[in-house]
Amino acid sequence: MKKEEPQITINELARMVAKGFLDMQHHFDQRLSKIEKRLDKIEERLDKIEVRLNRVEMRLNIVEQRLDRLERELEEINLKLDRLDKRTNEDDQALFSDIDWLRKRVLRLERDVKVLKAKQL
Repeated sequence: MKKEEPQITINELARMVAKGFLDMQHHFDQRLSKIEKRLDKIEERLDKIEVRLNRVEMRLNIVEQRLDRLERELEEINLKLDRLDKRTNEDDQALFSDIDWLRKRVLRLERDVKVLKAKQL
Protein backbone atom coordinates (compact mmCIF):
# COMPACT_ATOMS: atom_id res chain seq x y z
CA MET A 1 0.00 0.00 0.00
CA LYS A 2 1.13 3.27 -0.95
CA LYS A 3 1.02 6.01 1.58
CA GLU A 4 -1.10 8.80 0.29
CA GLU A 5 0.35 12.23 0.63
CA PRO A 6 -1.93 14.88 1.95
CA GLN A 7 -3.26 17.18 -0.68
CA ILE A 8 -3.04 20.90 -0.10
CA THR A 9 -5.70 22.99 -1.63
CA ILE A 10 -5.01 26.31 -3.30
CA ASN A 11 -6.83 28.09 -0.50
CA GLU A 12 -4.68 26.40 2.15
CA LEU A 13 -1.56 27.26 0.16
CA ALA A 14 -2.73 30.86 -0.17
CA ARG A 15 -3.34 31.02 3.58
CA MET A 16 0.11 29.55 4.26
CA VAL A 17 1.80 32.05 1.91
CA ALA A 18 -0.23 34.92 3.40
CA LYS A 19 0.73 33.80 6.93
CA GLY A 20 4.39 33.66 5.85
CA PHE A 21 4.13 37.17 4.45
CA LEU A 22 2.42 38.38 7.63
CA ASP A 23 5.14 36.77 9.75
CA MET A 24 7.79 38.42 7.58
CA GLN A 25 5.93 41.74 7.76
CA HIS A 26 5.75 41.47 11.55
CA HIS A 27 9.47 40.63 11.71
CA PHE A 28 10.35 43.58 9.43
CA ASP A 29 8.07 45.90 11.44
CA GLN A 30 9.86 44.91 14.66
CA ARG A 31 13.27 45.39 13.07
CA LEU A 32 12.21 48.70 11.54
CA SER A 33 10.86 49.86 14.92
CA LYS A 34 14.19 49.03 16.58
CA ILE A 35 16.08 50.81 13.82
CA GLU A 36 13.83 53.88 14.13
CA LYS A 37 14.41 53.98 17.91
CA ARG A 38 18.15 53.78 17.38
CA LEU A 39 18.01 56.50 14.73
CA ASP A 40 15.97 58.70 17.08
CA LYS A 41 18.62 58.25 19.77
CA ILE A 42 21.36 59.01 17.26
CA GLU A 43 19.48 62.11 16.11
CA GLU A 44 19.14 63.30 19.73
CA ARG A 45 22.86 62.80 20.27
CA LEU A 46 23.67 64.64 17.05
CA ASP A 47 21.44 67.53 18.15
CA LYS A 48 23.34 67.71 21.44
CA ILE A 49 26.65 67.55 19.61
CA GLU A 50 25.51 70.33 17.28
CA VAL A 51 24.62 72.53 20.27
CA ARG A 52 28.00 71.86 21.85
CA LEU A 53 29.81 72.55 18.58
CA ASN A 54 27.94 75.84 18.23
CA ARG A 55 29.10 76.81 21.73
CA VAL A 56 32.67 75.83 20.89
CA GLU A 57 32.49 77.83 17.66
CA MET A 58 31.22 80.90 19.54
CA ARG A 59 34.01 80.57 22.08
CA LEU A 60 36.58 80.17 19.32
CA ASN A 61 35.25 83.31 17.64
CA ILE A 62 35.64 85.20 20.91
CA VAL A 63 39.18 83.86 21.34
CA GLU A 64 39.98 84.82 17.74
CA GLN A 65 38.69 88.34 18.31
CA ARG A 66 40.76 88.64 21.47
CA LEU A 67 43.87 87.37 19.68
CA ASP A 68 43.30 89.85 16.85
CA ARG A 69 42.92 92.67 19.39
CA LEU A 70 46.08 91.55 21.22
CA GLU A 71 48.01 91.42 17.95
CA ARG A 72 46.88 94.96 17.10
CA GLU A 73 47.83 96.16 20.58
CA LEU A 74 51.25 94.51 20.29
CA GLU A 75 51.79 96.21 16.94
CA GLU A 76 50.85 99.57 18.49
CA ILE A 77 53.18 98.96 21.43
CA ASN A 78 56.02 98.04 19.10
CA LEU A 79 55.41 101.18 17.02
CA LYS A 80 55.39 103.32 20.16
CA LEU A 81 58.58 101.66 21.40
CA ASP A 82 60.24 102.27 18.04
CA ARG A 83 59.17 105.93 18.13
CA LEU A 84 60.33 106.25 21.75
CA ASP A 85 63.67 104.66 20.91
CA LYS A 86 64.12 106.99 17.95
CA ARG A 87 63.08 110.01 20.01
CA THR A 88 65.43 108.96 22.81
CA ASN A 89 68.30 108.72 20.34
CA GLU A 90 67.38 112.14 18.93
CA ASP A 91 67.03 113.52 22.45
CA ASP A 92 70.41 112.06 23.38
CA GLN A 93 72.01 113.68 20.37
CA ALA A 94 70.33 117.00 21.15
CA LEU A 95 71.36 116.70 24.80
CA PHE A 96 74.98 115.95 23.87
CA SER A 97 74.89 118.89 21.50
CA ASP A 98 73.54 121.13 24.28
CA ILE A 99 76.13 119.82 26.72
CA ASP A 100 78.88 120.42 24.18
CA TRP A 101 77.61 123.96 23.59
CA LEU A 102 77.44 124.58 27.36
CA ARG A 103 81.02 123.27 27.82
CA LYS A 104 82.25 125.59 25.12
CA ARG A 105 80.31 128.47 26.67
CA VAL A 106 81.75 127.70 30.12
CA LEU A 107 85.26 127.60 28.64
CA ARG A 108 84.69 130.99 26.98
CA LEU A 109 83.28 132.44 30.19
CA GLU A 110 86.22 131.08 32.20
CA ARG A 111 88.60 132.68 29.69
CA ASP A 112 86.66 135.93 29.88
CA VAL A 113 86.80 135.81 33.69
CA LYS A 114 90.56 135.20 33.58
CA VAL A 115 90.99 138.08 31.16
CA LEU A 116 88.90 140.38 33.37
CA LYS A 117 90.82 139.30 36.47
CA ALA A 118 94.07 139.86 34.66
CA LYS A 119 92.97 143.38 33.66
CA GLN A 120 92.02 144.22 37.24
CA LEU A 121 95.38 143.37 38.58
